[in-house]
Amino acid sequence: MSSSAKGIPGLPDLTHPIELVQFGTQALKASLLLVFLIVALGVA
Repeated sequence: MSSSAKGIPGLPDLTHPIELVQFGTQALKASLLLVFLIVALGVA
């Protein structure tokens, strides 16, 4: 494999399930924060 062939930076390696679970947890927290922010701005 050449040194120029790299994956997308910032995404976890799909062969490591622990990293996938951590990435999913972070994505869930970020989406919940975004939903609360939109609701708060909608109420205001």
